[in-house]
Amino acid sequence: MIALLVAAASGMALSLLTMPLAIRYLRDRDIGQFIQEEIAGHAHKQGTPTMGGAVFVVATVLAYFLAHIRLWSSSTGFTLGLEPLRAGGLLAMLGLVGMAVIGLFDDYIKTTRKRSLGLSKKAKFGGQLAIAVLFAIGAQSVGVSTQLAIARPLGFDLGVFFVVLVLVMLTGAANGANFTDGMDGLAGGSAALMFGAFTIITFWQFRN
Repeated sequence: MIALLVAAASGMALSLLTMPLAIRYLRDRDIGQFIQEEIAGHAHKQGTPTMGGAVFVVATVLAYFLAHIRLWSSSTGFTLGLEPLRAGGLLAMLGLVGMAVIGLFDDYIKTTRKRSLGLSKKAKFGGQLAIAVLFAIGAQSVGVSTQLAIARPLGFDLGVFFVVLVLVMLTGAANGANFTDGMDGLAGGSAALMFGAFTIITFWQFRN
């Protein structure tokens, strides 16, 4: 529980401290959104700084590792150590960073070519499929259950279809946030809801 609070607090602090610097950096270099011409109602969002999601991802990864630093224990007192990194957490970091890299390439192409189109559909889906396959293989190699589960395993093993489930979950979360970001110009609101939900899920799994 303490590690969860440390990760949440440090992640939020890092985001709040570094995001203004990132926005200033992007604006100084004229790195912003390109709005599709047919969407006239969104023309005022032209030039909104893009690729700011990298700040959230870096802050999350750093917060994850900071939460594993141990400064005190009841047996040895104050001591500097590192709690073991669990396979589930590392897989979550793989999914987060992998999807973020695809989004970063997508935004980079938009800014360098100065257009609203980034990666092609095939390239984007191919990258997402590769991340899903790596995630599924990693999960199976460390003994993560491949059973269909809602609140608990239902006794139905997905087998090779576990890759399909992972793909749907990862692409659904990534593209859902992307669509919302495209509508309001900011991913902070939708990201806060998703991170909040996964924080509750993590706490529930830890306690049960």
